[in-house]
Amino acid sequence: MLLVGAVLIFSGGTASAKQFATLRLLGGQVAVQRGNGAFETGQDGTSLREGDTVRTGADGRASIEYFDGSLTRLDFDTSFTLVTLETLGDASASRVIESSQAEGNSYHRVAELTNAQSRFEIETPTATASVDGTGYALLVDEGSTTIAVTEGVVTARGSTVSVEISAGEMAVVGTDGVVGPIQAISSELIDGDWLTFNRCADHGASACDEGDGAGPEGPTDGGPQGPTEPPKGSGQGGQGSGPPTSTTGAGGEGGTAGGEGGTAGGEGGTAGGTPPPPRPDKPPRAGFSATPRLGPAPLRVRFTDASHDPDGDPLSRHWRFGDGSARSGGRTASHTYDDPGRYTVTLTVSDPRGKRDATSKVIRVGSAEAVFDHIVISPSNATIRPGGSRSYTAEAFDTDGGSMGNVTADTVFSIERNGSCSGNTCTAQQPGAHTVTGTYRGDSDHATLTVEEEAPPSPPPPQATCPSYALAFHVRPPANQPAGQQFNVQIRVDVLDDGSSDGPLSINLSLQGGTFSGGETSATWTGQGIVNFNHLTIDQPGSYAISASSDCATSAAPAPITITDGPNGSAKTGGSALGLVLAVPWIRRLRRRP
Repeated sequence: MLLVGAVLIFSGGTASAKQFATLRLLGGQVAVQRGNGAFETGQDGTSLREGDTVRTGADGRASIEYFDGSLTRLDFDTSFTLVTLETLGDASASRVIESSQAEGNSYHRVAELTNAQSRFEIETPTATASVDGTGYALLVDEGSTTIAVTEGVVTARGSTVSVEISAGEMAVVGTDGVVGPIQAISSELIDGDWLTFNRCADHGASACDEGDGAGPEGPTDGGPQGPTEPPKGSGQGGQGSGPPTSTTGAGGEGGTAGGEGGTAGGEGGTAGGTPPPPRPDKPPRAGFSATPRLGPAPLRVRFTDASHDPDGDPLSRHWRFGDGSARSGGRTASHTYDDPGRYTVTLTVSDPRGKRDATSKVIRVGSAEAVFDHIVISPSNATIRPGGSRSYTAEAFDTDGGSMGNVTADTVFSIERNGSCSGNTCTAQQPGAHTVTGTYRGDSDHATLTVEEEAPPSPPPPQATCPSYALAFHVRPPANQPAGQQFNVQIRVDVLDDGSSDGPLSINLSLQGGTFSGGETSATWTGQGIVNFNHLTIDQPGSYAISASSDCATSAAPAPITITDGPNGSAKTGGSALGLVLAVPWIRRLRRRP
């Protein structure tokens, strides 16, 4: 494990293991914030963990290397926070990487996820992007989010709908969370500095376009500068000179990806001048559309090529339809899938010089008799302040587990124990857990909406100005838990004006309505962000609430938890509740996937 730079911090028995990531500096100003501490200058090779934020300056770029081989690169003026870094049970199979991006541009190269429990998700102010082995860019500008996919497929979730974006496509999620139409990636974005920068990094100098930015291994000006004046041509016919082709390179003819220095010399003297180097051949870019991409067998799908060659060269095409059949040529193609299944269609394009590119899309074919089976509403868990509201989406699935699309507009939402729903938005006032129900064509799904209670500040100690800190749950307890089974919670400490970023602050957990039968109920915060309380157990069935308190700090709002009888009526069950908390949401995900 040391060879890949991953260190495990176990929490909750063997249910999960915390992981680290590694910061790499690509130039300019980069700062790191540990939890809620102050920003400090980033150092190459620094280990990053959950709760850390990386912020790049106006001239700064950085990359984050994850424990599973995935990678994130950050552009200028970007703020990126690591939320979850962990493996579940088997470290080689199940892994969860969740982050949030407040502003700026990022690029992600994601290792293939091999099981349903694994996920790689990035949340922005208006959208969430989740993937399964792919490459894509996220650009956040004044609240809107652009998702551009270079490899594989990305699922983008806005406020009302989820869509799949395939390689060569992009979508813009507006400030209202509405997902715009899926379209081909614009030439402005493809040829822009950020995607070019990442092409150079992923595929080497040959993938860089003329005039685009330097690769991450060299300076942004393209490397050592060549002569600023061209040498004059000489020959028996006299002297001739021309302008230099480049003086700084910047990833083009004068220096690709921080490599060779600028090219000197005229474009050709009248006699004896040196001619310019030939313009490099640029590789083609593959892209196509497929209609429809989901339906019952037999399913006839029409494919339309959207590839282009930057040099304007004619392209040859080869289609592979994912069921063993293939064909060559043609800007359009049609294929019929007779059997249910999941088929990956690949288009490979080549130019006359042999340079090629390929892209793929997934076609999902259900059985001919597949009919509506159930719906899933999301989010499954949410927390609001008293009087706040939360919007929900609903997705329908057939008997084969295939998605039948977004049905939010046709779903009836309700809430208990109090509150109200208007359309797909539900509001509640009374603190505690409430159940939101979505009903569509006779089937219902449920979600938990928790209303937090504003807690009064703790009384100040003598000769102190309070409150100086505020406590809140970073990871809340499960809503339902078998008696005697272990679970974990995490408390976040926010430093107020009179508090010290170094602490120390002694924090205690309390159980309203009973007592803990085991686990860590006290800990000291020393400025390191999140405080863990592990192996907590409650033996007696009933309804309780957990809160955290400390001198000179506002207490965390009580979090409800219901303790049920263990298997076969026994109170003690053993094991770890964290595994259940992490696995239960994926039961719903498993139902959703074909």
